[in-house]
Amino acid sequence: MNARSLRVGGLTKRFQLPSGDILAVDGVTFEVAEAEFFTMLGPSGCGKTTTLRMIAGLESPTSGTIVFAGQDYTRVDARHRNIGMVFQSYALFPHLPIFENVAYGLRVRGMAADDIQKRVTRILDLLGLGGLAERHPGGLSGGQQQRVSIARALVYEPGMLLLDEPLANLDAKLRVQMREEIRRIQRELGIMSLYVTHDQEEAMSVSDRIAVFNLGKLRQVGRAEEVYSTPATPFVADFIGKANFLEASPLGEGRFRLTNGTTVKPRLALGLPADEADVAGFDTVVMLRPERLRIDTAGGKVPCRILRRQFLGGIIRYSVEAEGAKLALTVDAPRDIAGTGEGAQAFLDFEERDAIAYASGR
Repeated sequence: MNARSLRVGGLTKRFQLPSGDILAVDGVTFEVAEAEFFTMLGPSGCGKTTTLRMIAGLESPTSGTIVFAGQDYTRVDARHRNIGMVFQSYALFPHLPIFENVAYGLRVRGMAADDIQKRVTRILDLLGLGGLAERHPGGLSGGQQQRVSIARALVYEPGMLLLDEPLANLDAKLRVQMREEIRRIQRELGIMSLYVTHDQEEAMSVSDRIAVFNLGKLRQVGRAEEVYSTPATPFVADFIGKANFLEASPLGEGRFRLTNGTTVKPRLALGLPADEADVAGFDTVVMLRPERLRIDTAGGKVPCRILRRQFLGGIIRYSVEAEGAKLALTVDAPRDIAGTGEGAQAFLDFEERDAIAYASGR
């Protein structure tokens, strides 16, 4: 393990409620390297924020370990973890100018005035806030206020930066701008950053690696390209981008029979966790990305009927129904396909190496 890395081992959190125990985080293990941008991604209630809060020291683990830079943080008080934290809410002091909002924690710690001046000025300049130091939060845009909250977290010169849905309160255009800004700052400072979001595009655009959570468990960790191209479970496939699922029956030796009788040998076959076995509606499925499916009026592997055609600028998106699929399938084509108006009969085709089979382990 790298001397400046973070190691989370078997992290578990149970909440005791009158209605019964809730297992919010279930045996999560991962490692984050020095200067890495690591994103925890998943739907609401999947355990990602609880995991982040345990790393920050805001929640106590039921079991498991948290080790940072060789020091066991598992039971260390949050005040002594040298961690910077950025939340959804900016939580700025409305009566204080921006300089004092950022300097507040340093003053509480008793740092010398000259050192505070140098450190706050440097971090405000880094975030493009140098000219706004004397303004109050009410006079700033949402993006500027979020920059101030990031500056306040970074002014301590923490060993790692934790960000919990930091862009949730911004509009779509500003979110894109701010996520690039956060990534720029992280690279410039070379600080380990753990980022929590439910937005898969956001995660894929800024992360060195992504950890996908579901039902309190860590389902997959990898680079964005790896998680997208070889998702470990149907849930991961469906959460990272769009996914099409066709019912299939395993034949052995890596071959599967689709509902219409076509036999295929997918690029990859993985065991399916029992608690995700019904995600796609079937025990055994073949998954294909929309851009890997083709519509052909002459023939193909699966008969289909065109339900809808949408022009989306760079692509034509077709919605089709096909035997062996409980939901409509999505096909993204680079150009219009003759004879595929709504209601038309056609076929779906694909390369076997682009298909991934998931067989139930139950």
